[in-house]
Amino acid sequence: MDGETFRLDLGKVHESVRVRFNGVDLGCLFVYPYIVDLPPEMLKTTGNVLELEVTNLSANRVRDLDINQVPWKIFRDINIVGIDYRPLDASKWSVVPSGLIGPVRLLPIKRVAIP
Repeated sequence: MDGETFRLDLGKVHESVRVRFNGVDLGCLFVYPYIVDLPPEMLKTTGNVLELEVTNLSANRVRDLDINQVPWKIFRDINIVGIDYRPLDASKWSVVPSGLIGPVRLLPIKRVAIP
């Protein structure tokens, strides 16, 4: 790896991802492109550990709760309604993409000398 910088490209992610590399928290990515550069001192010759914590939108969970008629709209000071001000029913919502879609790639960044 001799001083070479690498770019971690996570591809498609729905919706945000916290990135840790070899125990170092590199932050939360929440917009495309889901990329982070890894400085040379972070990479080991072997035994590198990549940890990704993906957070999805709640739409699929809300849909599932409504399909199974699980009471979840229990609020003291607000009612959940749709755009037409009728009670919200998410049971007919389409499933939305969730998770790490990828592809995940580790790409070397070439340094170019500018004359």
